[in-house]
Amino acid sequence: MEDDKPLKPKARESTTLIYDEIGSRIVMFGGWSNAWMDDMLSLNVSSIVGPSYAIYKIIPALGPLTGR
Repeated sequence: MEDDKPLKPKARESTTLIYDEIGSRIVMFGGWSNAWMDDMLSLNVSSIVGPSYAIYKIIPALGPLTGR
């Protein structure tokens, strides 16, 4: 990267997110933003990840994500 500005992903919905436990990073793949995207980005969260978490419910279960 030429400058040190962090890469900010384009707002999207219908993306896939996973947590890579070994690499301590969140990985985002694709999604929809007026067209299907096929990019992959990752965020190293090793300095902010605490103890293991369990997500039991997400409200709302369905709906668009705005990124706000």
